[in-house]
Amino acid sequence: MKDELFTMAVPELPGVSPEVRARWQEEVNRNFLRMKHFSEMVMNPKEPALGPTPRQEIYRKNKSRLYRYESKRTHRTPVLFVPNLGISRPYIFDLMPKGSFMEHMTQQGFDMYLVDWGIFGPEDNGLSFEDVVTKILPRMAQKALESSGAREISVLGYCMGAPISASFLGANPEFPLKNFVDMAGPIVFLPQIVPRGRKNSTMAPSAMPQCEGTSARLNRPGRRGPTRRLPTVGPDPMRWNDSC
Repeated sequence: MKDELFTMAVPELPGVSPEVRARWQEEVNRNFLRMKHFSEMVMNPKEPALGPTPRQEIYRKNKSRLYRYESKRTHRTPVLFVPNLGISRPYIFDLMPKGSFMEHMTQQGFDMYLVDWGIFGPEDNGLSFEDVVTKILPRMAQKALESSGAREISVLGYCMGAPISASFLGANPEFPLKNFVDMAGPIVFLPQIVPRGRKNSTMAPSAMPQCEGTSARLNRPGRRGPTRRLPTVGPDPMRWNDSC
């Protein structure tokens, strides 16, 4: 049934301006379309198409997958995107055309790689932070580097993917890192710190990853100029990041 059938003219009312009448008409049309779309969802349900940006699976290990997205690859340095771990599925970064982070990055010419941790279940209860940092992510990063053929790679960590990436880079300072980008990820984990706006709250040291002394170089060894380093965990409570 065509959308034109789901319209109804708003009658002319005395004292109502044409602008107000036009807004009423628009809202009436929207409500009829909502009813039409709702009935279609009930009578003919379909799963939404997710992840429309073309990609290729490069590597897999157990549940984890490494994907490389198609692009013109006008930027020489590839980007490894490390999302949050087990909180939400990575397709949230590629929901629909013109509403996709991965689509935007590939249109800008970036050679994008994505780590998909997979769907966790009870069988993964033994998976630890250390396993992810020292076993899974190093393999993914090396495979991305080998696949790209580049000498260096940039790492973009989102949410908990940021401290995971920072821990991996800090433990492997020889890894050929070009840039490290923290997107909405907490880095400093300090015990007995009450985040702003929260009362009667403490954080047990045993409940947090211990990242003391973590650092990694942000430019290639031998390059001229001072070597920039990832911030090292310190005692400054003002550096708390509770954005994730």
